[in-house]
Amino acid sequence: MLGRFLWLGVLLLLTACQSQVMLMPTPEVLKDPEFDLFAANPKPLASNNIASLYVTTRQPASDQSMPFFQGRPDNQLHMGYAVTRIGEENLNLIELIEQSTTSERAENFGWSLLEAPILASVPKPTPETTPELPGDMKDAIDALNDYIDENPIRELTIYVHGANNTFYRSVAQGSQFQYFTGDNAMVLTFAWPSRGNIFGYRKDKRRSDASGQDLAYLIELLAHHSVASRINLIAYSAGGRVAGRALTLLGERYHTQQDLRLGQVYLTQSDQPLEEFVRTLPGYMPLLEGLTVTAAVGDPVLGLSRMTDRQQRLGATGEGDGAKLDIDDELRQTVIDILNSDQMVFIDLRDIPVSEYRFTHGAWYQNSWVSTDVMATLLGGLTAEDRALEPVMVNDVETWIFPPDYIERLKANLLERRGTAEAPPNP
Repeated sequence: MLGRFLWLGVLLLLTACQSQVMLMPTPEVLKDPEFDLFAANPKPLASNNIASLYVTTRQPASDQSMPFFQGRPDNQLHMGYAVTRIGEENLNLIELIEQSTTSERAENFGWSLLEAPILASVPKPTPETTPELPGDMKDAIDALNDYIDENPIRELTIYVHGANNTFYRSVAQGSQFQYFTGDNAMVLTFAWPSRGNIFGYRKDKRRSDASGQDLAYLIELLAHHSVASRINLIAYSAGGRVAGRALTLLGERYHTQQDLRLGQVYLTQSDQPLEEFVRTLPGYMPLLEGLTVTAAVGDPVLGLSRMTDRQQRLGATGEGDGAKLDIDDELRQTVIDILNSDQMVFIDLRDIPVSEYRFTHGAWYQNSWVSTDVMATLLGGLTAEDRALEPVMVNDVETWIFPPDYIERLKANLLERRGTAEAPPNP
């Protein structure tokens, strides 16, 4: 009985204050006027309303008193756009941008979901489904392509949320990332049917595994019918299970990076079982431009998820994790070679040399250094060295950490790249 109360207490602690998504801390590098992405947008924000895209396999709300989509899975794949608002309706836009690029934010701003119309709905894919564009999806894909064409960064980033998420929370988090690009890049939230309930993890785990096929189909559709120059992917927590299953399926159908235009994949605190990741990684790695994994031994959320099936999680691996994998020597060496290649970056988040740093499961948006790395990776496609990370060897694996002078080094690297890009060609 005591164990049950302890479990409930930790769950309540980890899921407290989830009624409204608040504007995340500003990524550190954006606090410098040299890197003001809002000013760099040729079509500056006109209001505090942010329009982003979504695809979901949730059931639509049955009446207008419910919040757009329910927590139950549907047999349809729905595509649409969501309009979210930061702060109050009459919020001064200049004040919002100033507060979004300052070192000391004077107030918090909450996210509201105003509308989420469906542009198209098609039957969920089966293993035999081909990436041919269903007729009902044509207008939706055309709208997506219009969004991409209107943005300075003609790439698309898919955000895959974690467990215990409502449709609102999922879309608000995807909108956060899009907003802090200065609205220069388009983000599409893949909202798989999490129950949004602290007691629903076991069911969420099954649903996230099943959603891998839906995400794989979405990536295929986008690769075949969108004008995006690259398709990036950021998957958080249980979203890592979804992404892992999707990439595994795609690795069975495609063979090169050009096949799907997959750019950077960022798996942050992934809930995917470690052994499953290790066994499937070689099959899909040739499809990716780059892969980043963040992890922290002792991650409390992934520790709880491990208690449900005794499987070590990818996002909680590292030195001292006690993991013992049942794999042969050939596969082990193949994976070590991938981990040590320029194509993959494994980041240890246990200790970041910032005053009063304390690791959190949501560090990708809650810590301004980690969110800076997310942006440098997905927007810039930079190598670990260019991202100013520092390598250390752990059990024959190159692991990357944040050095004390991370921000200064990253800014210098970014300015050097900017100068090179702006320099006139040699006569």
